[in-house]
Amino acid sequence: NVCSQINHLISENHLILSICAGITIKKLISLVSLNKNDESLRISRCMLNTAALVGSSCSVFSQNGALKDSDKNLITKILSSIGICIGEIKDSDMDAAMSICACSIAYMYMMVDSMADGGVKMGLSREVALKLSMQTMKGASEIMISQHGIKHPMQLKDEVCSPGGTTIQGLHELERNGFRNSVICAIESATNRAKQFS
Repeated sequence: NVCSQINHLISENHLILSICAGITIKKLISLVSLNKNDESLRISRCMLNTAALVGSSCSVFSQNGALKDSDKNLITKILSSIGICIGEIKDSDMDAAMSICACSIAYMYMMVDSMADGGVKMGLSREVALKLSMQTMKGASEIMISQHGIKHPMQLKDEVCSPGGTTIQGLHELERNGFRNSVICAIESATNRAKQFS
């Protein structure tokens, strides 16, 4: 609907950025290319997340091959102003990237809420349990970011597990209940849902 409303305003001089989930570059071209040269349209598909509200989004973008270096630099600058821009990826990879960067933020919230629920079940106040859970998520994220390319997250996980200790016991329970499988299936399901939009 938006494209049909603004189509008459779009020219080859415009750089078009879309943040619509599941709408491929090919689909965008078909929506905005009436009476225009498809080759000259400069279209980019961008994906970010709601952490942009606090300057901590992670973003990626794809494009139709018509973008100039100056266009790519501008997109990178815009996306970097709200967090970190990972860079350009293939449009065919955008739905999977969206499932991780845009959808997974909700999974992180659910993880923190679940951790807090566990703390409450074990006798902590809701406030204390929530603060501990949020700060733990933040700390883990900062360690992983600082160690990226040096230590894999699984190595960091192993470093926390002492033989016969509490952490390995908790991890065993997560694995017994299909934690990894649930997360992988959530990413797959969100990706497949995005593909249905195109």
